[in-house]
Amino acid sequence: MMKFKDLKDYFNEIYIDEIFSACDAFFKKNKDSFALYTREIPYPSESYLDDALITSLYSEDIEKKYITIKATVRLDIIIRGMSNNGRNSDVVDDTIYHYVELIIKTRFVTNFEDFQIYEINNIDDKTKYKSLGSSTKEFVPYMKEKDLDVYAENFLFNIYPNALKKPIELPVEEVVKKLGLSTEYTDLEEDVFGKIFFLDENKGKYKSKTILIDKKKSYINGVGSVKNTIIHECIHWYFHRKFFALQHLLDPSLSSITCTNIESDSHYNDKYSSDLRWIEWQANTLAPRILMPATTTRIKFEELYDWYRLEYQNNLVQIYQKILLEISDFFGVSKQLAKIRLIQLGYNQYIG
Repeated sequence: MMKFKDLKDYFNEIYIDEIFSACDAFFKKNKDSFALYTREIPYPSESYLDDALITSLYSEDIEKKYITIKATVRLDIIIRGMSNNGRNSDVVDDTIYHYVELIIKTRFVTNFEDFQIYEINNIDDKTKYKSLGSSTKEFVPYMKEKDLDVYAENFLFNIYPNALKKPIELPVEEVVKKLGLSTEYTDLEEDVFGKIFFLDENKGKYKSKTILIDKKKSYINGVGSVKNTIIHECIHWYFHRKFFALQHLLDPSLSSITCTNIESDSHYNDKYSSDLRWIEWQANTLAPRILMPATTTRIKFEELYDWYRLEYQNNLVQIYQKILLEISDFFGVSKQLAKIRLIQLGYNQYIG
């Protein structure tokens, strides 16, 4: 089985003909915009494209499982002409490096299909990208902390929009069903509360799209922790399944993949430790924002504040304690998660 280092390596090997052909046509059509000279050959008589190599890329999700990939491609252009440093009869070759941006549209679930290069542009060596809605070359979403509520609201808008209309307890099992997933309770490793399978398990016991929850820890930690864990795994499926599918494509020997077994595998821990830490950070920070959306949580907080202010007058300590207990119960989350979420939303009374 052929293995690939990363997506750049995969594209440069599998789609080399398509990439070179598109770049060659662009070069021939736009020669006048290229600086086709060097100190060695100031007036070349001939030039041609020798190689085209993707040097960096990022992706953007679009409709119907299609993605747009924006790749920086280095063109190796050979120029030929009289040398400026030798006799007039000396004809030499020299290489010019030029960078273009390739915009690729392709369908990706577990393999790339309908691979299309539909635009090429001249660019500088380093290109800018928009972070919101885009991903790394390994298909890990770029998420800035200031945009996390936007990602959480987009998730809910697509999966369970009623949670954005008014304050409600998010029915996590309905979210699981909407995503086409299933949950099972079983005994897991000592330090694991939950995991999700992105492919069928190699022993055939668990199928793809299965979320496993440790039944003993769920009893000890309570319903709020279970809900948080289930949403955590749903986030992995919604935002990160392309990352895990890509790892399987690059290395087909991986017959089953879960978050936990990749994290514990030394090969992947070395190769993808940064991606895995980022993925876990995203799931950990998005889950509370999905369970307690910003707008509806603020609405519920102000509603409770008005109510308890009448009952407890100016006893702010009691007011905020009552709000915390009721708001955690209302959204079906742990008291600790509710406290953290309220602090994120600017209710600094809960710091400390």
